[in-house]
Amino acid sequence: MECPRCGRQNDKETECFYCGRILNSPIEDLDGSSTEMAIVVGSVEEEYVWMRNYCQGFEGGDQALQEIDGKAYDVHTLCNNKGKKRTVYFDISGFFPQDSL
Repeated sequence: MECPRCGRQNDKETECFYCGRILNSPIEDLDGSSTEMAIVVGSVEEEYVWMRNYCQGFEGGDQALQEIDGKAYDVHTLCNNKGKKRTVYFDISGFFPQDSL
């Protein structure tokens, strides 16, 4: 599938591996700000691709695996150089074993 943002071909049909764009999503403006707006990823590497593209100016801080309502989330808390924090939720339930929670 071709990404409408960067034009690259992707094997996956959910998120562009290269630029982080959500593909074929009924909600095009997922921002990861909550579990309801969590970014669905298929690997940890995809989390970092998304953050590189959508969290420019913020650097890594804390990362935590959390179970919320029976679903696995990888939660990153990022900081910019002015001390502003941003929390990003990634839905990792598609590849993270439920029995590991």
